Amino acid sequence: VRSSQSSHTSKYFGSIDSSEAEAGAAQVRTEPGDQVIKYVLQDPIWLLMANADQHVMMTYQVPSRDTA
Repeated sequence: VRSSQSSHTSKYFGSIDSSEAEAGAAQVRTEPGDQVIKYVLQDPIWLLMANADQHVMMTYQVPSRDTA
């Protein structure tokens, strides 16, 4: 059970309580590669699509619907 029940929603809005930051600092040990993955996954999907090449976007084809 978490000791700070009142701060459940703060992590969803990008803010961290100082008590949680101090408590989690000693426990978190990440590899350098893990940090890169976290930053990549924070990008919204529309930004990834906006930066995609036109050739890449044209490779996706919608399958034909079976109307029979």
